[in-house]
Amino acid sequence: GSVRTKTAELKVEREAASAGITVEQAWSARVSRYRAGRLVTAEEVAEAILFLASEAASGVNGIGLLVALQGHV
Repeated sequence: GSVRTKTAELKVEREAASAGITVEQAWSARVSRYRAGRLVTAEEVAEAILFLASEAASGVNGIGLLVALQGHV
């Protein structure tokens, strides 16, 4: 899914310019694809990484952790 990062900001700016819409309209279009009505934040991804690096995750082994908001509508 989409995470609103500096790289994503640049990509959405290009998409908006290509489509002839505002950057905010382009972000709104992305957000509308998610049931939660928002994007995952970089902070949420960082929190997941911190958890996996912590003692609390010592029993977690060999698993992929998906940080997402219920996928696309």
